[in-house]
Amino acid sequence: MLVEGEMDPIQRWRNSPPETEPASLSAIADALRNTRLRGEASSSSLNSRRSDVRPGSTVSFASGSSLSSGSASASSVAHRSRVSKRTRPTAAKGKTAEKKRFPCTFCCDSFKSKFDWARHERSLHLNIDGWRCAPFGNVEISAITGRSSCAYCGLDDPTANHFEDHGIHLCTKGQIYARKDHLVQHLGCIHHVKDPPSIDSWKVEGPPVISRCGFCDLRMETWQERIDHLVSHFRKGKTMDDWKGGHDFEPEIAARVTNAIPPYFIASESKTYAPFSAKAPNPTHAEHLKQINQAAEQSFEAWSGSEPSPESGAPAISLHDKAFPELLAFHLGRFAQHQTRLGVTLTDKMFQDEARRLQYGNVDPLDDTIADNEEWLSLLRSQHLEESG
Repeated sequence: MLVEGEMDPIQRWRNSPPETEPASLSAIADALRNTRLRGEASSSSLNSRRSDVRPGSTVSFASGSSLSSGSASASSVAHRSRVSKRTRPTAAKGKTAEKKRFPCTFCCDSFKSKFDWARHERSLHLNIDGWRCAPFGNVEISAITGRSSCAYCGLDDPTANHFEDHGIHLCTKGQIYARKDHLVQHLGCIHHVKDPPSIDSWKVEGPPVISRCGFCDLRMETWQERIDHLVSHFRKGKTMDDWKGGHDFEPEIAARVTNAIPPYFIASESKTYAPFSAKAPNPTHAEHLKQINQAAEQSFEAWSGSEPSPESGAPAISLHDKAFPELLAFHLGRFAQHQTRLGVTLTDKMFQDEARRLQYGNVDPLDDTIADNEEWLSLLRSQHLEESG
């Protein structure tokens, strides 16, 4: 056995009696007991939090038809498995909401400034202005020379052959381009010019945008009034959780809305694992939508019997243009027609169960769908089912 002088520090520690420890045995025992208590408390707290948190609904939807504010190119349709029902970290959400207090009223995006918010809504959701090729004709009067000039290149006193060189016979004069660069592309491809001298005067202003405020039900007569009014609500702390009802656009305006979901869905959709965004569509959503579309087609074929239908094998709705709410509305319309032929009186629960079956593959009432929203379901009945009935 080694004597103490021949031991290294580790050997001395191993062979030292407990009373030579810097800490007493009672202090060590207290520390161990407190550590266990803290661990138990932490575990209990964690388990308590887990039991209190219910999985957030992964129901998600883009828009479509008159049951939404427009069509969307991608849908944040939920996973069929409940494993996918996850909630976002609340702290991060609160921090984001604090920084971005201007939420889009068409999708789940939000912005730090009024300017960014207004530009987003106008450019990605409702661009009512447009550009028309040579709206005043091929010949214009030059403001400089007072002579007739070519509207495309500014040449004075142009001849018929000159206009043939510009390919005017290939141009559809009534077409309106959503963006100036689209018109410029047309001018380059068809008329062989890049920057006509009077192109800035070719902008066509759209009709007035009449809408309602979902916070106070005010009727707004112009787009600018809408911007200023909604911004005043956002600056007072209003969020899309406070929004009620739709936009109530005129049909001509509603038809121009793109990449949107109904405003009264935005609050719940924002809480899903992958909220619908007009600026950053998720390719996974398109795959989910494709699967649901296939399920809808299988149901339609089953309802139609063994005879092939003209629509059999083809997508129920173009996946490029439509998304989940319109797909579901279309499917529930078919479902209603099938049940009516069988002499069945339809109830809201039947629609809701069919929506669950399509989206989740079951009819569990805990699995929310877009059809659980009374406003959407009422709109479905009035604008789709009653018309087809």
